[in-house]
Amino acid sequence: MKNRLKELRARDGLNQTELAKRTKISRQTVSLIEEMNICHPY
Repeated sequence: MKNRLKELRARDGLNQTELAKRTKISRQTVSLIEEMNICHPY
């Protein structure tokens, strides 16, 4: 998932901060998801 998220984010021209704002999660959470340091919260 981490590579897919980065790919989609890059495709849409978003940085981590912009993605975080759109998804209403923290930028740190986006980073952790991309690095796979956390499990999916659901």
